[in-house]
Amino acid sequence: EETLTLQLKPYEMRSFSVTARIKPKTVTKLPRLFDFGSGSQNSIFGRIGNLAIGEKYKGATTQLVKASKQLSANREYQVAFTFDAASHTAKVYVDGEEVADARWVTRDEFTDLLVTGRISAPGKATIARYMIEEWYGRSLD
Repeated sequence: EETLTLQLKPYEMRSFSVTARIKPKTVTKLPRLFDFGSGSQNSIFGRIGNLAIGEKYKGATTQLVKASKQLSANREYQVAFTFDAASHTAKVYVDGEEVADARWVTRDEFTDLLVTGRISAPGKATIARYMIEEWYGRSLD
């Protein structure tokens, strides 16, 4: 089972699930199945083309968690996007299979997860590590 994890800032939101049976005519564009938010400053959305769940908080850069499985045109799928407010986790399912997983954490929560070995840092020569270190405010070494 493949999952993707992205560490983002938590925000106040209630838990939700969005599920739909879809048959995309094309997957080359980036249509959204849902988009909850307040203008262009705060939103959380599910995207069909390049299947992903994303969020934007306080006008910052949009953060995406891309699924390990992409959809094909002219095929029917059951898709579900979930967000659990208590654990700050988001998941994407296609035909009942989990294809993406994300967890939003604070810097303190990230430190705890890293120190206890519940997550591991990306490799030293990766863009992901650079981005996390910029957000974290120091080296992960």
